[in-house]
Amino acid sequence: MLSAKLFEDRIVMIDTEEIEYHKTKYLEEILSPYMSDKLTFLTGFNADSNFTLAAKNLDNVRVKNPQQFNISDMLKSDLLFVTKDGLSQYEEVLSCRTENL
Repeated sequence: MLSAKLFEDRIVMIDTEEIEYHKTKYLEEILSPYMSDKLTFLTGFNADSNFTLAAKNLDNVRVKNPQQFNISDMLKSDLLFVTKDGLSQYEEVLSCRTENL
């Protein structure tokens, strides 16, 4: 599923999710080009509190850490924003899951 999203250019890699203010309006302005889409952010386990507070009030934005992220999140979202920390920690989570099989 991740490879399909990548092939369709539906994965956006970002350095970090950190924002200056915890205001929803501020985040809404940043995400304005994408507000018609359903967005999922894969962040690290210690996501920026300003970002999570601002995203909480946006209906089309979901914020997931690597442990919470799953296939239904990918299917339900139009665009997937992945932070560097989120990706590396997600790889660790997946490797632990496969070792336990």
